[in-house]
Amino acid sequence: MNSEMAILKSYDLAAKVATNFGAVKILAKLGGGDDAASAASVVQSHLKVETMKDSSVIYVIFSHPDPDFGATRAEWKSFQIIWTSTPRSTAPIGMSDDLLDERITQLRLEIAQTEDLLRIEKTNAGIILR
Repeated sequence: MNSEMAILKSYDLAAKVATNFGAVKILAKLGGGDDAASAASVVQSHLKVETMKDSSVIYVIFSHPDPDFGATRAEWKSFQIIWTSTPRSTAPIGMSDDLLDERITQLRLEIAQTEDLLRIEKTNAGIILR
């Protein structure tokens, strides 16, 4: 659940949403402009993501200073597509499953090498292993 909430709050998702909704539309009543990074920051800062204790439901609320700001059905559909196509795994955000598997294998090898070195040092120090 926490990883799902982290993805929803992430700048990467906010940037995708800003691109799909359009920076001009998002920034219109906030000084205007068409800067995608500024629009993504607005999306991220005006997005509230929370859950109730012991619940599997995530509440997502987006508020905008422009009371007339509203997304069309097509824009909400594009947000839904972005959300459902965003990989959600137990890997840290930004780390693919393949990369994570590779890193696990690498760490296991390092642990085995460290254990071998420790065993050699104990033998050289005269420590008896049982």
